[in-house]
Amino acid sequence: MNPDAWSQPSRRRVLLALAALATVVVLMIGVVAMGATAANPDVARVQTVAREALIAEHEIGIVPNGGNAVTQAVREQMLAQARDLVTTHYTGTLMQTRLAQFQDAVRAAGGGGPIVLDGGTKDISFGNVTIDGTSATVRLRATTFLKVAQSVDGPVANPQNIADYRFQLEKVDGRWLIVDEELEFVPGFGP
Repeated sequence: MNPDAWSQPSRRRVLLALAALATVVVLMIGVVAMGATAANPDVARVQTVAREALIAEHEIGIVPNGGNAVTQAVREQMLAQARDLVTTHYTGTLMQTRLAQFQDAVRAAGGGGPIVLDGGTKDISFGNVTIDGTSATVRLRATTFLKVAQSVDGPVANPQNIADYRFQLEKVDGRWLIVDEELEFVPGFGP
């Protein structure tokens, strides 16, 4: 074929068509990659369950009024909140374990031992989330903190830790619940 047979407008059209095709392919790959998680509403649901449980685990024993005179009524309210949290976020043996831990934390609140004045979770960043039918795994990194005193007027300690968490969830009666939870402290940021 004669090289002059390709006219300048003809070459330009072919190059533009190839550039347009490459652009479309790149955009399609991006849409498919973003849609893999955005299309599955369960991703947001399992992340929410993991985040709420983690936050609550670090707030459950906080004594109202700075540890002054925790009444039986306040303690009962805290126990009810602990039961509600456990039944809406956990299942299986982990549910029983968490319920016992939370109840112990509430019973200890204002009972003469260390007083939890504040606590919580911040800087939560989600890693890999996988969903396979009715099973899911959520990985995240978070900073947890605590404000604790030995007595109402005693010195206050403010420990912080950074850890990587792995939550295993199962879908039970249409709800995602945590069946297992592990953490590994980031080197240099644990107790």
